[in-house]
Amino acid sequence: MSYNFKEQVNEPRQKQAVELCKNYLLSDGCEVTDVSEDPKFYKTGADLIMQIPDGEITIDVKCDFQAHSTFNIVVEFIEVASDRKEQKLGWIYNEVEFIYYVIWETKELIILDKKILIKICLEKELRGYASHHNKPFYYYTFGLLLPLQEARKHFKSINL
Repeated sequence: MSYNFKEQVNEPRQKQAVELCKNYLLSDGCEVTDVSEDPKFYKTGADLIMQIPDGEITIDVKCDFQAHSTFNIVVEFIEVASDRKEQKLGWIYNEVEFIYYVIWETKELIILDKKILIKICLEKELRGYASHHNKPFYYYTFGLLLPLQEARKHFKSINL
């Protein structure tokens, strides 16, 4: 199953994943703001903003409904490639510092530092993927598959 951005943001499980991550941060004593439904943050990719003494950290929450069975994290490099010449870069290029990757079925959270994730994706031999979409028009999404085992080796993993 695939979603365009508007459908994914309005997917109830995506909203619940944002709430789970927010609650995790709050329980850890962090000050955090949910900006997932604030249009001025859509282009940045931020869902949560965590306050730190020196400023703030921006977080994009991703909710994966298949990673428990594919054993991979999907790292999106090109979100839209179409014959309409509308090219849109994937979430790996958004403006946030961290990706909070929620594996929905198991409620596992993998906290991905985006700089380290990019380095891993560029240095390791990873399988690629392409996903075809037909709504709201025909297009493809392209990226890499990071095995969960590899992600857990490099990033913090917790159960929500």
